[in-house]
Amino acid sequence: MASDFVNTDLETLLKRLDLKKYYFSKLSRREMYQIQPYMINEDTKCSPAWQFITEITRYNYRARNIHVEEINKADTSQMSLRERRNLEQKQVNVDLHPMDIVVAVFLCCDPIAKQDLAMHLWGCKLAVPFSIQEMPFEKPSIFTWPLHSIYGHVFQEDGFIEKALVYEKMPCLSFIRFGDNNDLSKSYLINCVIGGTEKVHPMFFHRDSEGSKRIRSNVVEGLIEIGWILPNGSHDKFNGPRIVLNLRGDSALFLRQIEIIGQISTVTVCLCTTADLTKTKPVIRELLLQNSKVVLLILDRRPDEDKVIEYLDTVSSEDQMDAVMKADKTLPGIVQSLIHTIKVMEQKTSKTVKLSDLKTFPANFKVDKRDVWYTEASVRSEEIVSLIEKTDNKGRKRVLLPLQEIYWKQMSKLDRERYEISRYETNIKKRKEKCQKICHKMENVRKDQFFYIKSHGLSAPVQIVLSQLASRNDSYRKIFLRTLKLHLDNLSRLQLQPFYRKYKTLVSKANKAQEHERANIYQELIHLDNTKMSLSFGFEHIMREIGQLYEACESQPSLAKKLPDTTSYKRLPDYAVFILLEGYPLEILDGEANAVPQKWVNSVINQLQASTKEPTASRNIHVISVLGIQSSGKSTFLNTMFGLQFAVSAGRCTRGAYLQVIELNASSYDQLKAKYILLIDTEGLRATDMTSTDTVKHDNEFSTLVIGLSDTTIINLMGENATYLRENLPIVVHAFLRMDLVGLHPRCTIVHHNVDKRNKDKLLEQGRVLEEVLNDLTSRACKMENVPKRSFRDMIEFTIDENTDYIPGLLDGELPMAPVSTGYSGEVKCVRTKLMKILKKSKPYLTGFKPFSIRLEKLWNAIKTDCFVFEFRTTLETEMRLKLDKEYFRIWKDYILDHEELVDRHKDILKTKKSVAIKTFTENMNLEILKLQKKYKKRLENFLSDTEVVSDRLERWKIDLTNSLENQMQKDKSLPSDLEDFKPEVSHQQIERFLNMIEVESKTDSEEKRAFERAWIKWTKEIIAPQLHIIVEDTLQALDTICRGHLYMLKDKEVRQSSLQLFDYTGKSYTNADAVHFGGSRIFSRPNVKNMLECVRLAADREYSIALNEIKQRKLKYTHRHPESILLRTEAEINENIESYDKQNLISIQFKYDLLISAAGSIINDFENMLCGSLGPHKNEFQLLYKKRRTVAEASKLFVDIMFALLQYNLRRIFSRKVFMVLHLYLRTSAFYNIITDSKQGLIGKCIYHIVKHEDDDMLVQYIKSPKVAVSQYLKKKIIPEIFSNLEFKTEILEFVFQTMEEISRKVAAVKSDTEKLGNFLDIVLNEIDTETNYASLTKQILKESAELPVSVATVKDTIDKEKSKYVESNTLDLCQYICQEQAGVIQKCADRICDMTLGCTKTCPFCKEICKYSLNHPDKHECFVHRPDGVGGGHWVETNALCYETCTEHYENHTLFKFKGDWIAFKDYEKVFNTWDIVSSQEKEPHLIWKWILVNKYRLLSAVPGVRLPDNLPVAWKNISKDQALYSLEEIFELFV
Repeated sequence: MASDFVNTDLETLLKRLDLKKYYFSKLSRREMYQIQPYMINEDTKCSPAWQFITEITRYNYRARNIHVEEINKADTSQMSLRERRNLEQKQVNVDLHPMDIVVAVFLCCDPIAKQDLAMHLWGCKLAVPFSIQEMPFEKPSIFTWPLHSIYGHVFQEDGFIEKALVYEKMPCLSFIRFGDNNDLSKSYLINCVIGGTEKVHPMFFHRDSEGSKRIRSNVVEGLIEIGWILPNGSHDKFNGPRIVLNLRGDSALFLRQIEIIGQISTVTVCLCTTADLTKTKPVIRELLLQNSKVVLLILDRRPDEDKVIEYLDTVSSEDQMDAVMKADKTLPGIVQSLIHTIKVMEQKTSKTVKLSDLKTFPANFKVDKRDVWYTEASVRSEEIVSLIEKTDNKGRKRVLLPLQEIYWKQMSKLDRERYEISRYETNIKKRKEKCQKICHKMENVRKDQFFYIKSHGLSAPVQIVLSQLASRNDSYRKIFLRTLKLHLDNLSRLQLQPFYRKYKTLVSKANKAQEHERANIYQELIHLDNTKMSLSFGFEHIMREIGQLYEACESQPSLAKKLPDTTSYKRLPDYAVFILLEGYPLEILDGEANAVPQKWVNSVINQLQASTKEPTASRNIHVISVLGIQSSGKSTFLNTMFGLQFAVSAGRCTRGAYLQVIELNASSYDQLKAKYILLIDTEGLRATDMTSTDTVKHDNEFSTLVIGLSDTTIINLMGENATYLRENLPIVVHAFLRMDLVGLHPRCTIVHHNVDKRNKDKLLEQGRVLEEVLNDLTSRACKMENVPKRSFRDMIEFTIDENTDYIPGLLDGELPMAPVSTGYSGEVKCVRTKLMKILKKSKPYLTGFKPFSIRLEKLWNAIKTDCFVFEFRTTLETEMRLKLDKEYFRIWKDYILDHEELVDRHKDILKTKKSVAIKTFTENMNLEILKLQKKYKKRLENFLSDTEVVSDRLERWKIDLTNSLENQMQKDKSLPSDLEDFKPEVSHQQIERFLNMIEVESKTDSEEKRAFERAWIKWTKEIIAPQLHIIVEDTLQALDTICRGHLYMLKDKEVRQSSLQLFDYTGKSYTNADAVHFGGSRIFSRPNVKNMLECVRLAADREYSIALNEIKQRKLKYTHRHPESILLRTEAEINENIESYDKQNLISIQFKYDLLISAAGSIINDFENMLCGSLGPHKNEFQLLYKKRRTVAEASKLFVDIMFALLQYNLRRIFSRKVFMVLHLYLRTSAFYNIITDSKQGLIGKCIYHIVKHEDDDMLVQYIKSPKVAVSQYLKKKIIPEIFSNLEFKTEILEFVFQTMEEISRKVAAVKSDTEKLGNFLDIVLNEIDTETNYASLTKQILKESAELPVSVATVKDTIDKEKSKYVESNTLDLCQYICQEQAGVIQKCADRICDMTLGCTKTCPFCKEICKYSLNHPDKHECFVHRPDGVGGGHWVETNALCYETCTEHYENHTLFKFKGDWIAFKDYEKVFNTWDIVSSQEKEPHLIWKWILVNKYRLLSAVPGVRLPDNLPVAWKNISKDQALYSLEEIFELFV
């Protein structure tokens, strides 16, 4: 468009509204939603245009009611004469109408902003500009693109369905007028027709609307506005939705607009007087020419009816036009008569219109969507939707979104397991090993993800999106992104709507069900939600896939450069930033995988920081988030407050956490000291798709993350229920106390939805009580974590009086025509103003986007690391659990000490008693132990019974602790029978091992003594290793048990390298941070802290030494009680001394746990020294033994090598003879067999399902020829992967190999002498093993020269024992591969055997060749499940190539003939030649859907006759059957579970 105006009226209007610059450069949505100065300070004035934009984008339906009298009225009192005259010449004496503002803003918006404006207008149920004549001599522009964002609730039999209105076919009602109607406003009349005359909603602005002026606007005249009528299902004036058009101005002057109305209008209502009838003729004729029915509303008080009838007869027929007389009717009477006449005229036509269809408008119409950008964006979006729709629902995401659905979810699950191991694995070493394994798995999954991209490329939808982002300019990209989002939203609405209906039914059913029935219903609800999630496919999923593409490529940057689809993967964050700034949320927490894609989020945030190009000082940001229970209106609240695009409909609830960026207008920088506000929308808490325990943990973690990230968190509450505040917020505070990130100091504001402000005083009183409760719970949390006492406000800034707001209901009326309530939008505006004032007073915590991503990473890692506190519903629960654990360990410690004392007291007596008296003494001692256990059980029982009940979990915890004590005491039911001293055991094989070690050391050191010493050190470590391993495990398990509530503090601690003697408290801060400001104080900043730490350390060291010496003095054999006893006593001493010295809670809880870690390290080191020391007295004996050893080592090694080679050769040969029985037996007893062979019907159905789903044409051809052979081939395909995947079969093979190895071991053990000649030894082994004669002879011949070498029998035995497991494992894998590669015939034989046993009778129908449905040797005639169409096997009619689509049963009924041995026989007489078959009794006359699909899609493949074709009379429905429909039908009829 040229940069010069042709429309001077429009130019003048834009000047007066200060919008002229936007007419050509256009107002973007990014600028539209900026925070303006008047949003921060209500006293700041703004132009009427911006006032309208701000109000309408915040859903205030009074946004048009703007008083504009003083616009451009400058103060001229101080001006000179010439200045005043010049100003008056520039000003135009044309007044301004509120609708001028609507039109001007609409024209100045870019396409995306136009669409947003239309969406907000309809959200307020206000009319939207549809056609505007911008230039006087050009055709009016028709704006259909903005209407695509408009959705409405269309009533159907089963309730409301939300749909995009432009895609719905519906009648159109248009209203026009002739002349000036001073008595009746047309726009007001339309509003009455739509909503009734009682409470009239101003959809169309009229002369009596607030702010209206009785003037004519040259800009607004000729405007066509659009609205809709949506019935609510009860007392409806119309039986379905209607489009409503309103032409402003005298229609006689706007024939171009009349042409548009006539084209799409079903019925046009014309308001006029009898005096105006003559001038209406050109307009009426144009309307009738376009097949629009016309209703005249004659406005005269005393109309000349004869004149009107004469006019009607002259202009049109009775079916085309009618009239309604206003006369002396009241407004309700006029509306009623008008509606009646409209409905009568509608019955005479079937004309409807679909606004999204460009064919609705002739080619000469100027329609915005005909622009190439819109059409191309629509084509690409529809292509993506088509790909989604064509993909099977069940595996849709795995096919189209494999990077997230397969690999990302797997990685997220592994990551959660890595952090949750501390809950289950009590051994730190094992925990570390498992974590390393998981990390290795995660690396492999990430590699697999990358190589999947390399081998398969990106899915088609993602490729299309990236190609559109990469190759086009910003304007097109904006249109494409919006078009794609709308298309995906429409798809979600269409596909997910049935789930919501079913969900509603189940909820209703649950409310009426008995208690025992609800569990099953809730399981159904969970299953329904999971299914819904699997079908849900939105723009956020595509962005998630792009994020995973980036993370995968980042993991292999050098290889990623070579990928054809990802050559520019480094640009992906650029695209994401563009998308984010265009108003589409960035997912920072994946709600489906429950994980943060950290690399992707960091890269996008960093790129966002780089793209702002602002000085660091102006990059400050504020972060605002919203929390609340599910479906509490969080997203709607944020959208209303800031005009955003968080998902509120489209059938998909928010899952996870999403980020949007709001920019501050340049004039607002100084006021808020920041340039951006980050808004975080979150999924609802207390989700129905989680179990109670999962919900508690999820909600606590989620709340901690969101509040920790934000400067201000808005907590959404429905009604007056403040349960969330009492339960979850204290847990968040507790979590903050346990984190290193205690420098966080967020604030909260509470918003009560659906609450009348009149209840404010009552709620404030409740709030003050709540504030006291929160303070008390915070104080309790501080006590639990051993930190100075703080109030709730010290942790989270919140004051009940200042930070609580009350919001009325969202809608003003009932669906579907209810607008957003002005009370709702008004109160939301007040909350926003208050929020802006808070931000104005406070300093931003973050100085840019990058610190935000750093905070996110730290918070998320901290949450994953400490999982203990999140498992509790309330702080009181946490306190109670810790109290129970503390007393339990005190009782257990005392019991262990008493038990050890009892054993020690009678140890010497037990060792010296004679065997005769031993039994009686032992029985008495066991009774004493039982008496001791009873005493401590009673003590625990008394404590538990006196515990205050603060949670319904208490009873379960009582049972757990009681059972735990019982299980621990079970190990002490009697006195230990073995009271030997504390020392390791040494076997003959271990002695032999030591002598071998000396020889190895002698090779590197000729000095025999040094070689012996080195071997001795290594050997003693090996000897004690098994016992030391047990000691380490017992110690770490005891440590983890004692530290149950603070396991996160043990993370990455090296226990083996710690000790009390080396413990250093000066290198780390072990003091608590100051309250309120959380300053990081240095360790010695306070008096006497150093002395306190030293005193506690010395006390712990002293108690540890006493406990260890008592164990040494008792000289008892080691038990798992020893480390536990020492740690419990040490912990009790630490607690006692901290309580004694640290009255102000200055010492952090980390000090206690680091001391316990050091004590655990000391236990391991001291017990290791005790074990090594016990072998010292035997050192000389080993030196003497070594001197006797020589000569036999070489021959022994040679023999063992030969024996293993011999066994490996024979294993395959022997196993081949029994593999069939092993394999068949396994398959018969496996779960796989039960699934495959559940029934004949099921097996056949699964085979056909496989053929069709995978389009296995070879197997299909085989099935047509012989179902039995095809089923056998199908089974073989199933068996081969099962061999490798199933552990049971591998176990079967492993047992075979192991038994063989055990047999050899027994033969070797049968040799009685210490040494034997190699030749003789070999003869013994060969005679005992089932070997081939030739192989044995050759072996003897090769070894003839070595036959005289002596072989050590002990060495052979030791080597076999050592190598046995490795040998068994390698040969098991070898046999598995051998079976599949070399034993294909055996597998086929197994498949045949299973096939025979399952299929039974394999006779086939003599006509269609379908298999009999009965078992083997059945007494009755053969029958089929379903007969096939004859054409499937190539059957066709004689003298034609048209395939026969009828089944055998239909042939019988149709009296068809068939040829048998040259003779034609009627089907009704088929039993004369096939008397063993019963075809007539088949229940299904028509072929099954699956055979219809096969015939239509595979007939060329299946027919042996060339040139065959489908018959002309083939039912059309057959050709419309999709593969998915056929498979689904097959599942039903064969009762498959695939």
